[in-house]
Amino acid sequence: MTAVALRAAHTPAYGAGAALAELTDVRELLTTTYGRVLLVKGAVVALALLFALVARLRALPQAPVLSLPLLRRLTRGEAVSLAVVLGAAAALSNVAPPYVTPAPHAAASALLGAPPPIGPTVHVAGPAGWLEVYLTASRGQLALDVRLEGRVLT
Repeated sequence: MTAVALRAAHTPAYGAGAALAELTDVRELLTTTYGRVLLVKGAVVALALLFALVARLRALPQAPVLSLPLLRRLTRGEAVSLAVVLGAAAALSNVAPPYVTPAPHAAASALLGAPPPIGPTVHVAGPAGWLEVYLTASRGQLALDVRLEGRVLT
C-alpha cells in the first residue's frame, strides 16, 4: 500500500516538474496553449487521484455487497478522468511549448563557438599531459580550446 501511494504521488510530481521546465515564466501557464493544456491535465490527474482515494477510503473498507454501487460510480469517474488525461497528454504532444528566441549572437556562438579574434592576436599552445591546450587572446576576448588526440573538448 505504501509503495503504491508513493508511486501515485511521485509520478505526477515528476511529470509536472518535467512539463514546467519547458516554461520560462509562471504566467505562461495561462497565456499559452501549452500552459492551459498542462493545467487541464494536472487538474484531471488530481481528480482521478481523488476518485481513487475516495474509493479506497469509502467503498472498499465496507462490506463489498453494500458498497458496490458506490464503487462502480467512483470507478467510472476515475476511468473517465483517466481517459481525459490520456487525451490531454496527446494534446500536449501536439502543442509546442513556449519558445524564447535567443539573441542572434547567442544562437551563433552556441552553434559556431567563439567569434574570430579582433585586432592584434596572441596565440599560445602547449601540451598538458594527454591534452593539447590552445589559448588565443585578442581585444576583449579570450578563447580556450582543449583537445584530446585532435578532437576539441571545449
